[in-house]
Amino acid sequence: MTYPSLSPGDDPGPIFSASRHNAINELLAKSGIDSTATAKTPGSKRQNTIALVKNTTDADVPRGGVLGLSGLIFNADDNENAFAGNDIQFAGEKPTSESHADRIGIAIDLCPQSKIRSFVVEGWVQARVDIKNTSHTRAIIVDDDVEKLETSETGYIPLVAAQSGTGIKWAAIRLGVNSTRPAVIALGDANEAVATTDSTFDMDGLVLLNGSWSDTTETGTPTSLTIQNTFSWAIDDNGKVLAQWNYEDEQWEAIQAECQS
Repeated sequence: MTYPSLSPGDDPGPIFSASRHNAINELLAKSGIDSTATAKTPGSKRQNTIALVKNTTDADVPRGGVLGLSGLIFNADDNENAFAGNDIQFAGEKPTSESHADRIGIAIDLCPQSKIRSFVVEGWVQARVDIKNTSHTRAIIVDDDVEKLETSETGYIPLVAAQSGTGIKWAAIRLGVNSTRPAVIALGDANEAVATTDSTFDMDGLVLLNGSWSDTTETGTPTSLTIQNTFSWAIDDNGKVLAQWNYEDEQWEAIQAECQS
């Protein structure tokens, strides 16, 4: 059965019959398109970046779940034309904080094992998060967990809670540029002379130069800090010290000091 084509300005009423309507629905069904589905916001208006990711794990990834981006499914060495002419496709694995701190994707819909689906890799996105404390405004990876992130005082993924209470909830998180951990740097005075053999020393008279105390394990605004004598410096009593927070080892480390003459 064939149907006449419409031109601009034509009235579709006389030719848009029930049979034509049913034929269109049948064509959509064969194409795997749900004609009753609610239209989604175009990618250009989603305020995020979407990429194709293959679930290489042994578990299904739920909507709002997470995969670590481990590399490309195929690259230019495999097929240069295919790589340059198609959407980039990432291989997704179970996330770990060591390997994927700044390389994760959040599933837009259920992603079964061995399947390729769309994931948000940058920008704001809805995600499943284990809210440990309602005062937390940041999230971190849960090692080997594809179902959720979790909140933390020192997390590096900005978060806005979307449900009240604690436990596994929906939240809006931001991936990408603002997901990197900010450098937390403090200036202070050694509260006594430091020898080259001292592994640590205390510093007071604190001035926070960059970052936030909440990005460290400090409670509130500290009045003194224990500093690792990273370079075995000899420092005068009240000598000026510049210290930076080490996220991985969760400690303050001296990066510059007013050394003894």
